[in-house]
Amino acid sequence: MKILRILLLLASIVLVHSCGDEPLDDQGVMDLSDIQQICAIDAKRLEKILDEDVSRDIRCLNENLNQFVTFVKRKDQRYIHIDELKKFVTRFFAADVAEKTNDLLKFVYMLNEILLKDPKNNLAVANIPLLFDIFEVVNHHGSLIKNSFMKFSDDDAKYWENRNHLNQVVSSASSALLGVITQRGSVGKSLDLIFFLEELKTILGLDDDQMNIPLIDSYLFLKKLILGGEKRVITDNELQLLFTNLGGMVTLGLDALYVKHRDFKIADDENYFYLDLIKEAQTFFHPHENNEYIFEFKDLSDLIEKVLDNDWEIDNFQESIANLKVRLIGGERDKYTFSDVKVLFGWGQEVFEMLYFNDVTFTHYKSKMQSPKVIETIRRPDLQEYQIFSKDRQKELWNQFELITLHYRYFHDDEGYLHYFREFKRFKKGFNFTALLRYALKKIVDEYGHVPEGERRKHVSKENVAVAIKEVEGAAREIGLWPKDFDRFVREAVDGSDVFQYQGDGNGYSNVEELTEYVSAILSANKHASSVHEKLLNYCTPIGEDQNIELNCYREYFWHIFFNELGNQKYFSKLYEYIQSVGMEEAQQYLLNMEKYAREFPDESLPLTKVDLNRLMVAFSNVEAIYILYDYNNDGWLDRRELDIAYFRFETVIIKVGELEPKTYKYGHSIFLYLIKKLEIPSVIQMAIFHYLTPKKKIKGTRFNIASILAFFIE
Repeated sequence: MKILRILLLLASIVLVHSCGDEPLDDQGVMDLSDIQQICAIDAKRLEKILDEDVSRDIRCLNENLNQFVTFVKRKDQRYIHIDELKKFVTRFFAADVAEKTNDLLKFVYMLNEILLKDPKNNLAVANIPLLFDIFEVVNHHGSLIKNSFMKFSDDDAKYWENRNHLNQVVSSASSALLGVITQRGSVGKSLDLIFFLEELKTILGLDDDQMNIPLIDSYLFLKKLILGGEKRVITDNELQLLFTNLGGMVTLGLDALYVKHRDFKIADDENYFYLDLIKEAQTFFHPHENNEYIFEFKDLSDLIEKVLDNDWEIDNFQESIANLKVRLIGGERDKYTFSDVKVLFGWGQEVFEMLYFNDVTFTHYKSKMQSPKVIETIRRPDLQEYQIFSKDRQKELWNQFELITLHYRYFHDDEGYLHYFREFKRFKKGFNFTALLRYALKKIVDEYGHVPEGERRKHVSKENVAVAIKEVEGAAREIGLWPKDFDRFVREAVDGSDVFQYQGDGNGYSNVEELTEYVSAILSANKHASSVHEKLLNYCTPIGEDQNIELNCYREYFWHIFFNELGNQKYFSKLYEYIQSVGMEEAQQYLLNMEKYAREFPDESLPLTKVDLNRLMVAFSNVEAIYILYDYNNDGWLDRRELDIAYFRFETVIIKVGELEPKTYKYGHSIFLYLIKKLEIPSVIQMAIFHYLTPKKKIKGTRFNIASILAFFIE
């Protein structure tokens, strides 16, 4: 908008003294004593081109320009060369005004070249009417656009009230502008966008905050994606295409920008909106060849670094992203082709199709989904909302919905917490989060995993997990998630998902469902840990920059904070009952047992770290999940029958703990029961006596026992 004001103001300055009868033969311009104004040009009025109707002033400017053209002698009567105007400005304007005006002329001629296709540094006399038609369009439509934007400038939510009107006025303006510039056919003109912006920045005296050219440059790969051609150059044909689609593109961009301020009256409409957004975005893509390069990692890193407000070194993510790119998409490590872009948008479309499908289906079965009971069967309904999907896609989406409904037990609530209850608690938001997590992890497992002997689907082994994690080491280190004990972390990732999750099977590998539940539990546990740590700071003096907590202080206040202040019995009801029933002495010993299993380095001389606290919350979640799964009679402990059933889940881990050979696998069950009863790993003699001579019928597993033996699983 400011550019157009400057263009008009410049023309008015140049023409305010221009008038006469005929060109002189021996002078570049007429003598000032012979120049008369046809009408008075009000430069202040022209500056209000986006605020008021200045059509009369534009006509006055046009009349003076026509006189200037008629009575100024030029080398080529068809054009006004930039040097000819500069001579006039230099001769008749004050030095300070002349210098600034001549700088502006360069910008005006560059803009004219791409809009009206004139030769470089020339303004065609024949194009002057078109130039003033553009001024008229700017005055009429520009003010409407500005007023439309002003309606929500003080309240982002008002965008949605004015969205249709804004789309209408932008589309109308671009159509009117097209009606002018298409009167001149393409002659292959182009504009170097960065050079143009640098010149403009210099002319206007703007600083980096007002015009950040490196940031703009980071966005220019979008120009290539949408309009084609070179990313830093725009041609006259590409400019015409831009104006053709401008209304839709502006609306699409603003929709994405302001969606967080939209109030969706029907909750299911939100994911449909995102789905529609990503589908519409793809309609604006230029039809590139699949192998055409669109952007490089550096384009993304520069953009992310400038847009996101964080302290991360984005370049440290390069190797990790490149590894994932090669694995999941293919092609070159740091370059993205049009085919790669289509894959990324295809994933986005698949995700929002899935989320929308789940939304409407969950709503349809609301009473069933919110029932505290297990769902054993569910039929696919024939909903009107399904009609946007093909039959095959409907089947695929239904299979995912059915699988999660029938086989998953724990779902995040709207705050992101899991509820460890015997009853089922299904939340729509948490259901979709599970679906989203499963979608992402399935791609990881499909790429890094293998099909173990005796299985029909891909799993990941500890070796597979190690490879996957090492390939994203750079990113993990940068965001502070790289484990101090890598091997232990890998073991826990597989064993924690394979053994302790609702769908775990104890086969020594992790599948998609087990990993989805495990990661979901970790994310919920981390929220608990963050809340506990914040409360601990009210009682304990933090140690160091990481705000670690002295062990005795943490132990003194933990249970009080966890249940009395945070009210976590809402999420851990059975744990709360246990703590209430056993008294504080056993509760503290239980906490110590869990610490030994959970802490990275269970050393009494070291304070409790935030990572330790996160891991402690995961350990609580693991034990609660096991109890809910196997405490069939809900009496608070695992009797012998329940332990026998649970053993099959722990068998693979027990074999490793006992270092059993195939011929001694039969002792695994007895080792498990010995651990429960004695809370220690047996010697060979102890194992033989226990296996053959010791009665085992009355052995029971309590939370205390389970917590005590967990540490053996990580040693």
